[in-house]
Amino acid sequence: MNNLVVTVVGIIVLFGFSKARSINDYPSEIDLNLSKVRKTPIQQCNSNLTVVNVQFFSRDKLCTEAPCQIYAGEEVFMVINFKAPNYLENISPEFIINIGSGITIPFDIGQPNACDFFTNTMCPLVKDEPISYKPSFKLPSVLPDKVTASFQFSLVDKSEKIKVICFMLDFSVNR
Repeated sequence: MNNLVVTVVGIIVLFGFSKARSINDYPSEIDLNLSKVRKTPIQQCNSNLTVVNVQFFSRDKLCTEAPCQIYAGEEVFMVINFKAPNYLENISPEFIINIGSGITIPFDIGQPNACDFFTNTMCPLVKDEPISYKPSFKLPSVLPDKVTASFQFSLVDKSEKIKVICFMLDFSVNR
């Protein structure tokens, strides 16, 4: 049964079925080893951290090539799939925008408890548990038009004060 669900989810993601109107219309559980699933290109922050599969959506369109096009002040969605590296119960997101020349801006996405945005499980997490995390947020409308920048997204174990996952994504701002 699980293989059938994964296959159907993979087909839906591969062929787009772009009538989805909200992030809840997109698949939330994707096999982390499914190599044909369309993903958003990211760079891992550190090779020692958990490898993730990220899908980034802006205006209900999946970004499949960098830089991802975003629209300042509009809501964006991500589907982040990973396996819990160990037991975790207190996890929060960290988001840092890098606009170049060493200028970084910490950004609060307004979701301090990542556990509230897991779609397939609840906290606490157990080691090797597959996790699907769906944050949504608005990037600041003050970002300059046509600037290409990146953001670093991390999930942090607040108890141990260590990053559980971390990746960077390049984007270009549109108005």
